[in-house]
Amino acid sequence: MDPRGDEDNTKALMVRSAHSPLGCAPMSPPAPTSYDPDATANQTTFAVYSSGQYTLVRAWGGLGLVAHFGGRAAEMSGSAMIIPALLALLACGVAAGWRRVALTRALTLGWLLLVVRDPARYTGELPWIVPLLLAMIIVPEGEPGRWRARPNPHAAPWRMPPEARWGVALATGLLGALQLMGFGTTSTPTAVGVVAPLLLFLFPANWIRPTRSARDTEPGHEPLLLYDGECGLCNAVILFLIREDTSARLRFAPLHGAVGQAALRRAGLLATDFDSLVFFPDRGAATYFLRSDGALRLALRLGGIWRGLAVLALMIPRRWRDVVYRGVARFRYRVFGTHKPAPLPDATWASRFIE
Repeated sequence: MDPRGDEDNTKALMVRSAHSPLGCAPMSPPAPTSYDPDATANQTTFAVYSSGQYTLVRAWGGLGLVAHFGGRAAEMSGSAMIIPALLALLACGVAAGWRRVALTRALTLGWLLLVVRDPARYTGELPWIVPLLLAMIIVPEGEPGRWRARPNPHAAPWRMPPEARWGVALATGLLGALQLMGFGTTSTPTAVGVVAPLLLFLFPANWIRPTRSARDTEPGHEPLLLYDGECGLCNAVILFLIREDTSARLRFAPLHGAVGQAALRRAGLLATDFDSLVFFPDRGAATYFLRSDGALRLALRLGGIWRGLAVLALMIPRRWRDVVYRGVARFRYRVFGTHKPAPLPDATWASRFIE
């Protein structure tokens, strides 16, 4: 992609853009706010949660329900397989995040009908299926990654209500006690597809602590990510990282901007190559990571499930990982388009960008 001139840089399509989609005058960016990088580490760990983790729980648990009810339908014949098959279809919508609460309520009613009609077959599912359905119903909609969800720039950022997780935790504990007493059965596929996402729902976002250096909290030494500010996919990833970075340490700058260009020159990289993110663990130093290495080093900084997945992915040879990265980078504009300026979901996020 060709470098842009000063005029285009002024119009850079970055997540940071404050242009109103309603045609109003641009908002003045708020002054950077002070924060305690260790604030979330000092909270009760159960209270720290991330929207991305819930999206993963919803997709994983929904697919687990698809496999479970699809398996039930395959065990039957004739009219007896209709309800389990319909429940599997409803679970597909839940996994995609489309009308999650309404579909889960319908799925719950259908499952209760199966329990009433055939208690011997379905009652044993109570200890693990009830808490998962509860986690899909009482948590408000608005999490990222929902199919056909229309972005609302005026809506407040989605947050997990603590009482919802405490309620699911209580139900899981009570019904889990029944499981230990021999009431209920759990097969291996069920454990992987349904019980595992339920447990992930109950874990806090920082259950695995993020990696960090001793200088993260010093001004000018925060971890810095340089990204393509005109790429729709790249900007979506930036919003994801801000939501998942519960310690608020990461800083961001577009590759096209003055900060990005200066960092590229300092590291000895081409200032016109925008096909890879560039991650500096310390923005005051010259050490950097590119392509899949940079993406996975970022995931390590997030902690929680993302750090666990990154550790596993780092075991894959770099050349294989980079083949996938380059393939996505090559078609990112064709598939995801360019970023359309919109206000940040949370005005305080503006302090995370460096210009």
